[in-house]
Amino acid sequence: MNNTLDTIKQLVDSIEKILGSTYVVNNISTAKNQFLEIKEIVHRNYELFSQEIISSTSFNTLALKSRNLYERLYMFDESETTLKLIRKRSIEKFISNNVTLADKEIESLESLQLNPTSKVCFIGSGPYPWSAIEYSYRLNVIVTCVDYRPEAIVLSKHLIDHFALNHKVNAIQSDALEIDYSPFSHVIIAAMVHPKDKILHKIYDGINKNVKIMLRSGIGPYRLFYEQIDHRLLNEFGQFETLRGNKYCELESYIVTKK
Repeated sequence: MNNTLDTIKQLVDSIEKILGSTYVVNNISTAKNQFLEIKEIVHRNYELFSQEIISSTSFNTLALKSRNLYERLYMFDESETTLKLIRKRSIEKFISNNVTLADKEIESLESLQLNPTSKVCFIGSGPYPWSAIEYSYRLNVIVTCVDYRPEAIVLSKHLIDHFALNHKVNAIQSDALEIDYSPFSHVIIAAMVHPKDKILHKIYDGINKNVKIMLRSGIGPYRLFYEQIDHRLLNEFGQFETLRGNKYCELESYIVTKK
């Protein structure tokens, strides 16, 4: 296992050097491939990542560094993907080629109680808001995308306009802690959004009863890419439901309902 962690650390260090250099498209592609290599290593050795290992200081230090780099790369990759989609694809191809955690969430309609009158707020939608678009397109709900980065909103708005969904999907630039959540029936917090504890408290205090909050969280060794939510935080709000695909799924969702 030490050799596996050493390999991951070497790849993370290499990615750090790449992202710290002058922006070059080929370099971004190399960093992306190295992260894919890390994911393959985690997937292949999943059973070896014991609770003792993923709770260790050394692993969590590595995971924090990896997540910060992954988030930076994510912005590059999502921005380029959005531009390519605007040039080439129809929404049907977009939806059919993106099987994501949103699919698992959408399957759980009974838990989410979504219907055409639902108003969904998606926090941390990014420049490539595929989950928000999936919710709107498949369930015919109104979705408001929120991201604090102006460039993410500009790009996502182009994508929304390209798919002619601007009557159902809106995008606003704001800090999640500054939003009025009272109009929404559902709030979704993306995996890369932080600080989740402050944002969750802000949402919970501002919503009406029976409103559902869904948080996405990294799990196990996949916290190398996504922050894992502490269940002690969720327990503050009473019972919650968990949605996850198979054991190799990088994320799971937690559903909190205000009582």
